[in-house]
Amino acid sequence: MPVRPFDKPPYSSSDLVQLMQSRGLVIPDAKKAERHLNVVGYYRLMGYGKYFFDSATHTFRAGTTYEDIWNIYKFDRKLRLLTLDAIERIEVAIRTAISNEMSMAHGPHWFMDDALFNTLQGRNDFCTTLRRELPSKKNEITIQYYNKYNTPDIPPSWMVMECISMGTWLKAFRDLKQVEQKRISAALGINNVSFTSWANSLSWVRNVCAHHGILWNRTNARPPRVPLANMNYPNIAGKEASYFATAVIAYGFLKLIVSRSTWAKRLAALMAEYPTVNSAAMGFTPGWDKDPFWK
Repeated sequence: MPVRPFDKPPYSSSDLVQLMQSRGLVIPDAKKAERHLNVVGYYRLMGYGKYFFDSATHTFRAGTTYEDIWNIYKFDRKLRLLTLDAIERIEVAIRTAISNEMSMAHGPHWFMDDALFNTLQGRNDFCTTLRRELPSKKNEITIQYYNKYNTPDIPPSWMVMECISMGTWLKAFRDLKQVEQKRISAALGINNVSFTSWANSLSWVRNVCAHHGILWNRTNARPPRVPLANMNYPNIAGKEASYFATAVIAYGFLKLIVSRSTWAKRLAALMAEYPTVNSAAMGFTPGWDKDPFWK
């Protein structure tokens, strides 16, 4: 029986460097590459290396250097941090808008009102999640409520807001009646259809970032809806699944919630710092940052 790859003993970092060299990768500083492999891992690094790899010949393209791969790794790490910085602000604003608008219109325990949801199942699912998760996540916010009150058995919306995941909030939003969705999205200056699509898309991107996944040229599994023509956004048609589309909707959200966001400038500076990274693979075209949208 042939030996399968996972039956073989683990390779040392030195073995892996030699393996990459045997496949045509130029590695001027083998010791540096070994140090990187010890803390990053071969398969993670080769997630970036495959961009330079010819699977037909099982070799790297002629002239490919270790630094070419390492630079994309560094760029992608910084891109994830920059993206998370934007999404954090957006998610806090979204949770706040949902809680504030619904509480002001329907009271602090609005999520217990069947009439606000499209289906009873939607309301039940949300409340079941709250009853299951909140008591197990008692902190200085919710513990005060549970120490004082027995009814209602769920804290008010502004407490719930701080303890429930964004995914749970977005599911509750989708289950709300359209008039309520419009109320919430209007508070953020966006229509409810775009709000739903963009928030879900950014939630997927956030999960990629949080789990240290490759982001720069990744295909978005939840591509956002193309902005309406009257929204004056850059055209993402045909590129919805690219990082460029993610950048457009993220900055679009930021412009609505942060009066003087510098996020676009930081994105442009990051891309200028790594000019060898193929921005076309991310959906960007030359001069993208000259569009008035990014100013």
